[in-house]
Parts: sequence; C-alpha cells; structure tokens
Amino acid sequence: MKTEIDYGPNLNDLKAKAWDLQVPPKIKHFFWHIASGSLLVLVQLASWGVNCDTVCKRCDLEEESINHTLFECPLSRQIWERIFDGSDTDKLLSGSIYSNLDFIYGKSLTPMALGVTHSSIPWLVWFLWKDRNKKVFQGLQSEPIDIIIHALREQLWWEEAQIDPRIDSVMTDSSHDPELLIHSQVDGWWKATETHSGLGWWCGDGENQTLVMGARCQRRSASPLHSELEALLWAMECILSRRINCRRFETDSAELLSMVQAPEEWPAFSTLLDEFQVLSVSLPPFTLSKVPSVSLPPFTLSKVPSVSLPPFTLSKVLLDYYYQIPFL
Repeated sequence: MKTEIDYGPNLNDLKAKAWDLQVPPKIKHFFWHIASGSLLVLVQLASWGVNCDTVCKRCDLEEESINHTLFECPLSRQIWERIFDGSDTDKLLSGSIYSNLDFIYGKSLTPMALGVTHSSIPWLVWFLWKDRNKKVFQGLQSEPIDIIIHALREQLWWEEAQIDPRIDSVMTDSSHDPELLIHSQVDGWWKATETHSGLGWWCGDGENQTLVMGARCQRRSASPLHSELEALLWAMECILSRRINCRRFETDSAELLSMVQAPEEWPAFSTLLDEFQVLSVSLPPFTLSKVPSVSLPPFTLSKVPSVSLPPFTLSKVLLDYYYQIPFL
C-alpha cells in the first residue's frame, strides 16, 4: 500500500486560503495566482515561450521569479526588514514562495514596526506588485516608505468602508460633541547634562478621564526635539495597537508642529518623520495641535531627575505603574 507524505504547505490549501483573506476580491485573485504559480513575472513568461529578458528590472541582479519579485529583490527586502522586528523577517524571506504564503496566511502575533499588523502584509505584497508593474511599464519606481504608506492607507480606507453604517451611526452619536472626543498629550524630557532622556504620553476622554498612558527612560536622544517627536511616535504606536479612536494629539512644542507640517524642511529628522507618515495613515483622521503646556499626570518624565533610582530601574517602575491602568 502506497503512503503519500506531504512536506511543507499543501498547494491546494494555499490556493484555497487566498479566498479567505480579508481583502478586496482583486487581491484575493492576485494571491490565488501567486499560489498557482501563474503570476506574470518574466521567468513565467519565458517558460510559456515569450522571448524576453528574464532579469529583474528593479535590481538588474537576478531572474524575476515570483518569490524574487515580492520578497527577495533588494527593494522588497528593504520594506520587509523595515516592517519586521526580530526573527520573523527570516520566516517571511524564505527562498520558497509557498513557505512565504503559508506565513502570510498564518496569524502571527509578533510585534512589527510602524504600527503595522499581520493583516497588512497582503496589502504590502499587492503594492509591491503594483510598484513592479510601474517600473516595468513606465520606468518609474517608488521609495520603500511611499509603498508602505500607500498600502496602509488603502487598507484603512477599505476596512472603514466595510463597517455597517447602521452600527457606525449608533456608535458615533456622541462623537459630534467635541467635549467627548478622545485626545492625547505627549511630552519629551531632555537635558544636556543627563545620559538619559524621557518620553511621556497620556490619553483620555473629553472629561479628562484617563484611558491609558505611558512613560519611559531611554538613552539620551540626539536633541530635545528628537525626544518630543519620539514621544509622539510612541504614543501613536501604542494607541494604534489598542485600537483607541484618538482624534487629537497635543504638544507644547511649536517646533514639533512645524516639523510634521513641513517635513521636507527638517532633513535631520527624515527617518522619524517617515515613521510619523506611516502611523498617520494607519490611525483614524486626527489633528496635532499646540497647547500652552502639557500637563501629564504625576510621575511624568519631568520628575525623573529627582528620583534616586537607576535609569533602567526607574523605566521599569514607570512602565509597571502606568500599564496597570485599564485599557479600552
């Protein structure tokens, strides 16, 4: 009696799972073509008898296979390495397209950078393919950060469009009252004579009832303004991960407000401002406004120097204290 043993992901299962993705039909169909091996990359066209150069047009280094295009091309790798923190980068950047699909269809809870979730991966793959087509047919190519921003923006718009308007109307009745809007205050602490700087943020409702907040010490940032921007990014990332509908962020730094309004005028902060752009399209629409002063609750980072604890101990104490507050 012959026994059949399967190694690795089952091809039929991978094709079937494409239709279970929470994405528009065109992206489901796209993933079915990936699993079927019928995506029209240059290697595939050559195998069908089309006379064409099979070298990847984006890197001019290797043949353009499906896996190379979406995961192994240097431009694609830049995106995945920017998104993933830790060992999951290696899991996704496998030499097998089928192993990569199996990972995408899974439910990994591994933290990712820039507030990206596992559900964003199919959108990033789709926009990588769109950018490949733009390079092949128009000779144009986007920067990795722009691909990430476009993918996350499209995902957010599509997911918002799937919400039942009847449910939305019930849930947002109180949102018309500005006093009830959820808002967040952010602040950074920095001193040239200290080896560490601090980040603090608070999020509450219109009646200033605390929903969640955080504070931490870290190795001193490059400048006071770096610490202000880092505090804002940390608040945005935490609020996004908890799906809090925060519509207003507040800062007492006029420079921070100017920076996000005209990022091209602040080249020294380009990496952090790229992160701000990515997080911005992942969150619901919000405003960033200047207030006369940010009044964070007790044990904020402005109090750090007066506490006689080692910085890293203090960081843990602060985090333990703040994260005991119930989340939404």
